[in-house]
Amino acid sequence: MKKVNSIFAYLLILTILLCALSGCAEKTGFNVPNNGTAADDTSFEAPPVDEPGDETSGEVFLDENTGSVETENPVGGDYLPCKHSIAFRRSYESIPDSIMTYFGLNKESCEWFLSDEIREKFRVDRENALRVGHDENGIYPCVHGEITIYGFLKHFNISREAFEEYLDYTGDGRKHDYNVDVLYSGDEELIDKYYSSINDNRETLMADYGEALLRIELMFLCGVKSPNEECENIFGRRYASIPEIVYHYDIPKDVFMEAYNTVKNAKYAEAYEFKLVDLDIDRIYNESESLKAQIAAAKSSKDIFAIDESLRLSSP
Repeated sequence: MKKVNSIFAYLLILTILLCALSGCAEKTGFNVPNNGTAADDTSFEAPPVDEPGDETSGEVFLDENTGSVETENPVGGDYLPCKHSIAFRRSYESIPDSIMTYFGLNKESCEWFLSDEIREKFRVDRENALRVGHDENGIYPCVHGEITIYGFLKHFNISREAFEEYLDYTGDGRKHDYNVDVLYSGDEELIDKYYSSINDNRETLMADYGEALLRIELMFLCGVKSPNEECENIFGRRYASIPEIVYHYDIPKDVFMEAYNTVKNAKYAEAYEFKLVDLDIDRIYNESESLKAQIAAAKSSKDIFAIDESLRLSSP
């Protein structure tokens, strides 16, 4: 996985450099050359992320030197898939950097990740898991212990209201399965069952994530290095609807289709758990009055994402 991510990071840098050199619509008409960059659907190695280091997945801990969240396990060795790995994008085991930034947490306030007790428990649990071995599906006994999104919310006593505000501000609910009703149910058996099952909302979550990646791909084609920060500067939030991005950057339809096909035909879509359903692209470029009205009336994240959902020509 690290190798794939490294390859993609290299491709992403090439894409950004090419966009910077070629400029945006007013300079080049978005004639981005097809030369094996991330914008080329034949070489799309992995889905883009919002920003370098913006999100993490898998076993999460705090690096002692940098204070940043890392994805390797803190006691060495490879990641061991457990029953919770079945959750959408391993959401139960994922703690994005954005949530730590949002709540003003730093290394000093996150000694929880670094405590000798947690590290020792992780080491012992992992040794036991390896001793037991995996089942016929390659699943090991769980080793993540408290280092989960539920453990994070519980440890830092983050209220449901505050967590919902975080999801609304960052839009991270479109990239992870953070079921607020389940996480704040107080029923740990229910939480465990939910995050070790394939749930009915998975197809919708994959479609949501696919549209999130399309927004990012469109901005990368404009040479935007940090889409979240850019959106915050332009729209006052860390995300934007697809039509808003098209209108703000005056993106030609052929360039839109390039980004659209890049994401839609990505080779690793299934592995990375996203899909891009058919969208009514003509409605964007005809600038329909109903679409303009939706954008003008949008107040919350639900309103913003409802704009993209209204473009879907089929159900997830």
